[in-house]
Amino acid sequence: MKCKINRKIGAGNTKTISSLTYRFPLSLIRGAFVYRAVVIDDDDDVTTMIAAHEKSGNVAFELYVELEDVEKGCRDVNVPASNPEIQPIRQCEAEIPSSSQVATEAAIDLNIVPFGESYVFEEYENEDEDEEDRDSDVEIIPAPGPHLSLSIGSSRDPPAYQPPSHMRCIDIDAMQAHEFPEYAHTIPSLMTYSETGDLCIGMRFPTKDAVLSAIKHYNIKQSVDYKVLVTTPTKYVGKCIMFGQGCNWSIRAAFMKRNQIREVRKYNGPRTCRVERISQDHTKLDSNVIRDFIVPLVKENLPISVLDLIVEIRTRYGYCVSYRKAWNGKQKAIAELYGDWDKSYNDLPNLLAAMQQICSGSCIEGFRYCKPIVQVDGTFLYGKCKETLLLAISQDGNRNILPLAFAIVEGETKEAWAFFLTNLRKHVKQMGICLISNRNESIKSVIRSKGIRWAPPYAYPVYCLRHVAVNFMKEFNDNELRREIVSMGNELTSTRFHQRLENVRKKNSRAGKWLDNISKERWTLSYVGGRRYGHMTTNLAEFINPMFKGTRHLRIAALVHESYCMLAQLFVEMGKKQLRMMDSGQIYCELVTQDLQEHCSKAKSHRVHDFSHANEFWVEESVQSSEGSPLKSYTVNLTQRWCGCGKFQACRYPCSHVFAVCSHIHVDYNEYVDNVYKLTTIFKVYKHEIEALPNEMYWTKHTGPEFYPNPKLRRDPISRPQSTRIHKEIDIREPGQPKHCGLCRNKGHSRQTCPYTAGTLGGATN
Repeated sequence: MKCKINRKIGAGNTKTISSLTYRFPLSLIRGAFVYRAVVIDDDDDVTTMIAAHEKSGNVAFELYVELEDVEKGCRDVNVPASNPEIQPIRQCEAEIPSSSQVATEAAIDLNIVPFGESYVFEEYENEDEDEEDRDSDVEIIPAPGPHLSLSIGSSRDPPAYQPPSHMRCIDIDAMQAHEFPEYAHTIPSLMTYSETGDLCIGMRFPTKDAVLSAIKHYNIKQSVDYKVLVTTPTKYVGKCIMFGQGCNWSIRAAFMKRNQIREVRKYNGPRTCRVERISQDHTKLDSNVIRDFIVPLVKENLPISVLDLIVEIRTRYGYCVSYRKAWNGKQKAIAELYGDWDKSYNDLPNLLAAMQQICSGSCIEGFRYCKPIVQVDGTFLYGKCKETLLLAISQDGNRNILPLAFAIVEGETKEAWAFFLTNLRKHVKQMGICLISNRNESIKSVIRSKGIRWAPPYAYPVYCLRHVAVNFMKEFNDNELRREIVSMGNELTSTRFHQRLENVRKKNSRAGKWLDNISKERWTLSYVGGRRYGHMTTNLAEFINPMFKGTRHLRIAALVHESYCMLAQLFVEMGKKQLRMMDSGQIYCELVTQDLQEHCSKAKSHRVHDFSHANEFWVEESVQSSEGSPLKSYTVNLTQRWCGCGKFQACRYPCSHVFAVCSHIHVDYNEYVDNVYKLTTIFKVYKHEIEALPNEMYWTKHTGPEFYPNPKLRRDPISRPQSTRIHKEIDIREPGQPKHCGLCRNKGHSRQTCPYTAGTLGGATN
């Protein structure tokens, strides 16, 4: 075939064909011809070309020939002398697929125009068919270059083709120029919304949501609005709300069935209208647009508040959206990052099975080296269901929080607490543990139950002092007496406790009787015998709430997974921290070391007198502890580890009086420091690191029944969404505490006088 063409074009013996390509025009788009171009490499390609030629209606094809010197080609081809009017052919710069890849496409649905006629392309009668069936795998060439047109498959050879002058004299610069410069950047490739916000014909998007996002961003940026005329899975049409009244902006995007993308097919822009902003919000700045914007923010900082998101949205778009719209956007962002809410319940068994396979009970093992105290409390979850997260928390000697157990239940009911405490006791088996909780009737009822083993001598349940004060306020509503009760509970000596109790009886006898009904061992520090280690409240559980602030509104499987990851990170960081402190030569944790140094310095001013032969001593203070206070003296018994000041037995390490006695009898004070404060003991808490979860493909698949959330626990979707701490009666505001603005959370002003109010934001510009 190459030899035959060589004779027709008159290349002679000095030239030979090095490349052969055929093409035919498809349509005229934006002033440029659209061609189908295929390289002919072998006889199969020739057969495919002829088949496509016959299928298309016996029209002419364009053949492009690239010549090279005969020294590089075949020398035995008998061809006539070359025609001087025919110029060498420029190969198409675009990469052209082989004809075997497009044989079927080239023979079907091609609107081919015979060569020699004018390139006039009419609109398809069925526009939808045009948009769905139009072949997208085409090459756009701004203007036809030098080419040769041959009639393939004819019975006789036609005379050599003589191209007209306008095809031989070509202006290369004009050929590369676009007829419409404003669309010079538009190419038929996948495009998405850019920061410039411009729209144009030919923009392609992977999904319908991507199309809508680009259109919405454009109108938000221009501070204008539009209305949707048609929205179907394959078509989307929108027009300006002032269409025909000074603005003819419209857009039409359709689904391209062949390449499974969405393309802007028609566009009449840019906008020529300007709508004065009468609202601080924009109708097209909906929760979906907000979701796309805040997904990186939520991924980087999961606990980010809705108010902070509103500020970020205002900075980005110049609009102040409503709380609910921002909250909905955050929920959609969380759903995109962590999955569907209902489906997560069915994912939970697989996750728990994977955790059980690799988790060796690191927290329970570490608890053996912590303070023998366990604080239990419940906190609300912020998801679609009204659920409660029950927590069991302990603390190591360096005052680091160690979570022991979690449970997600329907609420703080007796059955829920019985389930939680019973299973907790199966793993926390130490004797003499101090269990700190609130005065919840459900917890009290479970502790009194037989077989639970949370009562003496197995454990010693005590009450949170803050909850005792809250219960007192409910009964008497006297804030002054409430503060007095808190001071009574924190007294280190029984003498000072009874003095304050008498003062309460004098002010309110009924309040005194109310306190007598509560066992002193349950809520006072002076009568507990040092089992509390100075912990008077359930603040450990309260302190862990900020750790769950960003996860309490996650799907249940994501909440468990994130909790597991936080624990794994906690063990690694705490273990490294203890190693660094041990490498520096420290024996005890930093806080205890500071207290011991302070007590040692203070002990130098004490005078010690032998009191008996049973390690009892009388210690006198020679320096006033505070201005105006009398000099005090205390009894110290080293055998019983007891001091009259109460600090020794409450904190489990020597006070200044014990330091003075140890120095007096030449005894090492380290013998009277509890082992939980030693760095070697604290390191053992985090020695057993938590392993990382394997990939989901290695999880054991759950084969049992499917799980779904209880529909009766669904929250009311009409009420205001909660994404911050749910306040209860325990949250008492002390007098004199500054208030925060409800909008920006800064001090010094209220929502009404906030500089970021709607009136100020309404004039913001993009």
